[in-house]
Amino acid sequence: MIKICEWVGGSTIYGLKTPDSDKDIRYVFKNTEISKIIGLDRHEHQENKVEDIFGFELRFFFGLLKRGNTQAIEALFLDESEFNLITDEFKKIREHRYELISSEKLFNCLMGYTLSEKRKILGQISGQLGNKRKLDIEKYGYSYKNCTHALRLLRAGIIFFDGAPYPVNIVKYDKAYGPLILDIKQHPEKYRPDELIREIESLEEMLKRVFDLRKKNFVFNDNLVNELIYNSYMPILNEKEYQSIQRLLS
Repeated sequence: MIKICEWVGGSTIYGLKTPDSDKDIRYVFKNTEISKIIGLDRHEHQENKVEDIFGFELRFFFGLLKRGNTQAIEALFLDESEFNLITDEFKKIREHRYELISSEKLFNCLMGYTLSEKRKILGQISGQLGNKRKLDIEKYGYSYKNCTHALRLLRAGIIFFDGAPYPVNIVKYDKAYGPLILDIKQHPEKYRPDELIREIESLEEMLKRVFDLRKKNFVFNDNLVNELIYNSYMPILNEKEYQSIQRLLS
């Protein structure tokens, strides 16, 4: 396995870190074993739940991008200085970021996510919530973490479809709204759940309007991705072939 980039995800890169925030490590990697590159062994990701570390295999990462996954998209727009590791290979991928996004898939992903989050915020599907969030609902009447996730994603979508780069650090790039999201996370007792749900629904309507009026429409470029994968994995396969020949000759 070869890492081509690594970053600290979650609240840290969103500008929403608090003393009890986890340190989420995310990375993209390439397989180095033939069975996992062109064979039958699937190795799309690796995970350490205890330390909250998650790695995306390169083709799996591109698949997430194609489906509009926001966590994958964030890696395309995160400031380069915020990576723990970034190779020239991943820098090259980031140069093509706008060809690795589908506007429609991203919009549908954002709307679908917030629809689910609204139910989680009020504990209507509490089986999918962790113990901490269930305790938050008992204490404040809502899950403030799910609420801030929904607000952040909606604002990010609004900013992006309005013509700006996708904003990862919402507090840094959304001066008008980012501090409010951070304040909800820091002081959940100040806010009423019904007011926050109405705010989310207001942002949903705004996102729909901005999306319908978007000046640019991005389409995921399958041919480009196939080329990037080919260029990434062929040197490894060629090296494996060379090693195999050397073993036969020795």
